[in-house]
Amino acid sequence: MKFQDIPAETFSIRIKRTDNATEALQEQPVFSVEARLIRPDEFEIRLKNSVVFVQPVVATDIRRLNSELASGRAILAQLANPATDESIELQIAFFTGECLEMGEVEIGVDEYVATAIAKIDRRNGGLQGDQLYRKLDQLCFFRQDDTAFFFLTAGPAIDDVLKPEPKQEYSNDTEISEVSEVDAEPNMVLGNAAQTPKTEPTRNNSFCVTGDGIRFVATETSLPYGKSIFMVTRLTKSRNEPDRALRLAKGKLCFVDWTKAGQVQIHAKAQMTALTQDDGSYLKKWDEFGDQEGELLLKHARDVGALQYSDVLQKRDGTVSVHIPQVSDSSLKELVNGRVPEIEVVDELPNYLKDETLTFKQFVEGIVNSVEADKLIGVCEQRDAKTYFKVSDFDKETSTLWLNTENLSKESGTLVLSLAGEMAQIKRRIAARQAILEGRAANPQLGLLIEEKGKIAPTRPPQKVPPLTAFVREKIFVREKDGKKEPSPPTVMQEKAIDVALNTPDIALIQGPPGTGKTTVIAAILERLNEMADKRGVSVKGQVLLTGFQHDAVENMI
Repeated sequence: MKFQDIPAETFSIRIKRTDNATEALQEQPVFSVEARLIRPDEFEIRLKNSVVFVQPVVATDIRRLNSELASGRAILAQLANPATDESIELQIAFFTGECLEMGEVEIGVDEYVATAIAKIDRRNGGLQGDQLYRKLDQLCFFRQDDTAFFFLTAGPAIDDVLKPEPKQEYSNDTEISEVSEVDAEPNMVLGNAAQTPKTEPTRNNSFCVTGDGIRFVATETSLPYGKSIFMVTRLTKSRNEPDRALRLAKGKLCFVDWTKAGQVQIHAKAQMTALTQDDGSYLKKWDEFGDQEGELLLKHARDVGALQYSDVLQKRDGTVSVHIPQVSDSSLKELVNGRVPEIEVVDELPNYLKDETLTFKQFVEGIVNSVEADKLIGVCEQRDAKTYFKVSDFDKETSTLWLNTENLSKESGTLVLSLAGEMAQIKRRIAARQAILEGRAANPQLGLLIEEKGKIAPTRPPQKVPPLTAFVREKIFVREKDGKKEPSPPTVMQEKAIDVALNTPDIALIQGPPGTGKTTVIAAILERLNEMADKRGVSVKGQVLLTGFQHDAVENMI
């Protein structure tokens, strides 16, 4: 496998030597990249036979490289594309967590793998024995000098590849799709059915290896006499995109006929056990809170119920009035108290109104299934042309409802409480929870950070950022007195809070009762980030998201 084929996030900058050496750098592997503590604008890179000091050609890349290295993620790196100005490109691939020391792991291969390889790459159809193993070796390993690496995912991050794919028929001129599985059962018995091991792959007994154009699931399978091996149980084409959950593993996968595969090495098995832990306590609490919140949502929707409307009348003010001939006591209470902000016209009652026993958990499962169905048939989530209207007023005496719309497509029909906003929020929560589980969040270690027993991979200390500058002091820490502005120096705790926020590599929490200056601290942090992102200062990667539980807090901050 070539460096450009590594299925991970990559980073590339041009660098020059700073150690006054006369010899220019050449294309070669890089074994480590470290920031120099005494010279924060320089970096130390270790080559095969030497250590050299370098500096990014573009000044803004200094902060960028420092930020990436401070994450503590495992890396693979190389020098490539030398230029006439003696600069050279430093290419780095980043992986979540530390490098896993795997040693040698034997992987059982049978005729299923040969069939799958033939489906993916017809040029290699009919490969058997040593030829097949050499091909897998070529596709799955990246070699740096004398060391072999491969790339794996485990735990919740492999749930998608474990899903059973619909069986497909292939003709001689049919190309396999990027995400569909080859037309063979994951554990199909080939040869002697009585001897071929059969184990259903799960996140607890499997890990996934991603190579150049392929990925496969290796499942621990029991053998007689208490022994076990890893078997290739599913092999597909890999997606052409970087995977945030990808781990770097140092070691070798030995592809052998399954009957020759020995007992799995203890060290590798321990690593897999650690990687395939179940959900932690925080996410369970998240689920419990979401379920309680959801049950209240469904109760509200059921209290409003189904409203039959008629007598549509268009108004000159851009609204439409409709008559609600029959209103239940619960619906009337919600309408009178203004707790029906938006309604939806439906042709068929939603499931939660048809079935009063439907729980929120079942309701969410229906949403997940509809999203998965949308993905399978290749349409967007908004495939149904539903119409939502804001409620502007309700007259109890005449049972008249005013809607913010110029017309309704039907003169009569059924209205229900619109859950469009809540549905979008539920889908975002589902996606966020899955990203945390799979290590695909912007911070791959987010799940470990929020779990009490999470073990965080050690990170390098980030480049120290001064908490305050003269500009921020003069702009933020002032007060009005007698119509004039005068300095109001920050307290010791305020300055400490800003220092912590700017120099924490992942999540910083600042807590304090009202009146302690938290809002001022936030303003100072934002101003410092603006300074650092400005062209006159040091470049900062990313954007700032300012969010709050209440709108007032965000508006006050703005």
